Amino acid sequence: MLRTHLIAALVGFAPTLCFGRIAAQQDASTPGPVGPRQAEQLGEFEFDSREQWIHTLRLLRGVDGASWRVWWELHRDEYLHLKDNVYASPVVQGSDECYLAPSPAWACEELRPSVERVVQETLPALFEVLATTRSASITQASLIAAARSGDEQRRGAIARSIEPYLGHANEDVAASAVLALGVLGSAHDLDLLRAVLRDDVEALAARRIAVQGRISMRVRACAGYALGLLARGADSATRTRAASALMGGISCANGSSEPSQVAAACALAIGLVPLDSDLFAPLPDAHTQRWSSVRSLEEQIVSLSAALEQRELPVQVRAQLPTSIARLLARAPQSAAVRELATRRILAAFSGSDRDSAEVRAGCAIALGVIGDSDQDRLDVDVRRALEDALTNESDTRIRCDVMLALARVASRAGVGPGSFASLDNGRGDPRAVLLDQLSRGTSAERAHAALALGVLEHHVASVRPAPSVRVVTALREALARVTEGEEAGALALALGLARDRDASPLLLERLAAAGQRSSAGPLALALGLLGETDAIAALRKLVADATFDPALLRDAGTALALLGDKDVVPQLIELQRGTSSVPARSAILATLGEIGDARALATLVGIVRDAEGQPTLVRAFAAAALGTCSDRAARPWTALLHADTNQRASVRSELAFEGLAGAFESD
Repeated sequence: MLRTHLIAALVGFAPTLCFGRIAAQQDASTPGPVGPRQAEQLGEFEFDSREQWIHTLRLLRGVDGASWRVWWELHRDEYLHLKDNVYASPVVQGSDECYLAPSPAWACEELRPSVERVVQETLPALFEVLATTRSASITQASLIAAARSGDEQRRGAIARSIEPYLGHANEDVAASAVLALGVLGSAHDLDLLRAVLRDDVEALAARRIAVQGRISMRVRACAGYALGLLARGADSATRTRAASALMGGISCANGSSEPSQVAAACALAIGLVPLDSDLFAPLPDAHTQRWSSVRSLEEQIVSLSAALEQRELPVQVRAQLPTSIARLLARAPQSAAVRELATRRILAAFSGSDRDSAEVRAGCAIALGVIGDSDQDRLDVDVRRALEDALTNESDTRIRCDVMLALARVASRAGVGPGSFASLDNGRGDPRAVLLDQLSRGTSAERAHAALALGVLEHHVASVRPAPSVRVVTALREALARVTEGEEAGALALALGLARDRDASPLLLERLAAAGQRSSAGPLALALGLLGETDAIAALRKLVADATFDPALLRDAGTALALLGDKDVVPQLIELQRGTSSVPARSAILATLGEIGDARALATLVGIVRDAEGQPTLVRAFAAAALGTCSDRAARPWTALLHADTNQRASVRSELAFEGLAGAFESD
């Protein structure tokens, strides 16, 4: 089963680096990031155990595949807007590091890393480490970070630094290089990625990229994702060529004996590459049309909808199609006939008389949450009814949990038809009542998901109705008062934060004081951050200082302080990482510094990356990744584009990574 492998590992894990040696495949004359590549780098390549990466990342995330925290981890950027909150205060006031003048009223440093600092500090450090390191993990992190740090003017130079790694003998390095080109988004690399996807080693050789043997399925799957990332904001011609390659990758799974990993990656990535709309072109017969000839957004959606019905396609591929169809429908608001056709096919696979496998049903539930809205159009009413009926008729608990979150998103989305949000006002099929019923009588996992769904619903409805529903927040508060600890308590706390229930602040503060280092402390911290509860700052600072043995908690508490506008959190985290020898703790601190994006962290991150003698390998790798996160001008990470609304049930092993470093999606 595809699931997010964010499993909490044993506290106190201390990585023991495992090293091997493999021969690199690039020619020593290949130009590198800082001039000619050194021959010694291209001979024997020392690399770290991939398992150490994954183990450390699991510590940092601290959740398992069945928890509500998995959904939250994949969507948290959508709700926290961390960098936006940090940059809302444009300057650092009174910083000892940057004041020369005695007046504390002077502003000295912008919080957002400037393009000049990225060019002068971040990129040179990353290029230097790429030219000298023998560590696979540092190389992986640096490749992705360099791609994230590039601007329009430097894309070409950065791409030339990344391209030689496509043929690297270390599969993890090659996969990261492929993803890095997608993140960078240079149309010049489209043909390279298409060649990797098709396992066309001759085309790669023509670009002086030597590959020994066949390209692995994992690297090819990454090429599918990278094509989606590269083409998502490109011109029409680039999108058309990328979409053709991805559609071909999906169709090749029909009757093929090859593993479905590559086709499933293409099925997910195609949702990022909408073609131009053509409302006046007749819709094709998708069952007979050649996929490579698809030329409009409407044809694209119809073809993918037809593929969803093709049971001869591997279930792992079909399970990803609903998400892509839903994403593409969001780009075709005027195509009512196409929306009707595609949605009806998803509804049929989800709850029709010939309903599909659990993996495909899960994908359909998630997609319906993206497609539907709260108005009274017949199609949207049917979407909401299908989701509500599933809570009665669906026996699969994990699908029921997906359904609750989908229903919350549908019910909180304004439609273009009449009667948006009418059902929320105690009308027929009131989604709030449905979710409140699940909150009161479901299993523990279902109650936790129902709480999170209610928080999500109120969070989105707040854009049109600022005050949260009294009955919802009252029920959430009462439930939290009854539940002392565990997954359910964390979900209830976070839901109150998402719902912006300021009246819950005293209860949340009280529970935070009593939680100590227990599992609910992180969600409680984030809830208080979302509420802007500045009275929690002192307690959160102490939590950060005491949480070095719990990387996930440390990250949540640090994030909460940043949300509250605490400008001392960055100096505190920097000092804390200097004072601990725990690699997981330092990794969590560095990752949090990157996510906060405060320019004051750059010097520390650069120093760690360059300190080959004094720093552990994994710490340097996390520092490199954090440099990319901090320097990225985008408000949300590139992984959010692929993570959001994905089907975790499908059996696909890919290399979608936490910041491109280690498997966030892997098969059981």
